[in-house]
Amino acid sequence: MKELTTQETQSAIMLCGSAEVPLFMHSSPGAGKSSLVKQLHGFIQEHDPHYGLVDLRLSQIEGIDMRGLMHIEKGKTRYIPPTYLPVDPDWQGIMFFDEYPLGDDDTRKAAIQILSDHRIGEHDFSKNIMYIAAGNNMEDETLNRNLSSPEANRFCHIQVRNELEEGLRISKDGFYSDGKHIPDWSSLPDILRQDSGLSFDGRIEVFLKSQHTEDNKLIDSFDRALFRKGEYAHPTWRTWHAVSRVLAVLERDEDIWNAVPNIVKIRRAVICGLIGDGAGSTFTGTMEMLHQLVDIDAVKKNGRKAPLIDKDDPMSLSVSWMSIGVLTDKRHFNSETVDHILTYIKRLGDHINNDLTKMAVAQIEKQDAPEIHDALEVSKVYHKMQTAEFLGHKVA
Repeated sequence: MKELTTQETQSAIMLCGSAEVPLFMHSSPGAGKSSLVKQLHGFIQEHDPHYGLVDLRLSQIEGIDMRGLMHIEKGKTRYIPPTYLPVDPDWQGIMFFDEYPLGDDDTRKAAIQILSDHRIGEHDFSKNIMYIAAGNNMEDETLNRNLSSPEANRFCHIQVRNELEEGLRISKDGFYSDGKHIPDWSSLPDILRQDSGLSFDGRIEVFLKSQHTEDNKLIDSFDRALFRKGEYAHPTWRTWHAVSRVLAVLERDEDIWNAVPNIVKIRRAVICGLIGDGAGSTFTGTMEMLHQLVDIDAVKKNGRKAPLIDKDDPMSLSVSWMSIGVLTDKRHFNSETVDHILTYIKRLGDHINNDLTKMAVAQIEKQDAPEIHDALEVSKVYHKMQTAEFLGHKVA
């Protein structure tokens, strides 16, 4: 689990909230987790006065309370929801599950239904809710009850680190009061919008295809010993899909997120907080090397002359695989760039590993985006790639 300062945690919460990913803050008692959420809510309200906050202390609520009061209506059992639950379908805001590990089994089961299904019993919640949970570390001699694997796998896990200077400043003046590197949050309501239609990220797909083995499991890898020590994040299809949504949000609002202080560190912490430090560090490391070793714009302009990855670089093969996921994405792959991208991929395959070319073609052909298939229709290079002779022939 990666550590973030309180200010970095605030940005991580907004990133996860935009990507429909619940975030769990872990720390020692008294680190200011609850205050952080309240200050964050106040900060958002400056831009959206109607943005709400529901603060649920799970140590003081029973599961039956969250479902509501039972009554009979027309011969059927119905439940009247408690006033503190936001069952208005248009409600937007934060739902904060504080002291989460202190809740009893029934209360936490109710919370999980809210997190997973956006509903409790027969009551539906708005999709535009930012879910946050908090709890003290297991080793801090609190009354915590350990998380179960299904619970833990629904969160991004962040360790909140207290720093003296930052703590004193925030306690006095609030977030970003130092005047340094203040992000442009003027469009905050738009940043926090959620888009369930986001497609699965191509970088993840080729990463899993190229890296997943019996000895290096990147799906459904669960280490019981690490989990009992509080390393709750582990890779499953659920958490990889969450990573994909996080990456999509970062690219959708790229200019805004790039202005956030320490965004690379925050991105790495969020991804590791979803799929674990092992898989997360490998994936983010490959992704960061991709940006250093492959000039995507140069490839799109001239695939025959764009610089190739140094095959002696120890990361060359894994970065090459991931570059295919980027280049064959519909954001880059169109009728104007198709021949340049395919030419570069063919050169890359000749240079590194010919399987790269075959995988790239398969990756492109299986996509259902109309613009990609329109691009293939007009591509001379693609039609050449259909022949065995071309796959065995090097591009000059």
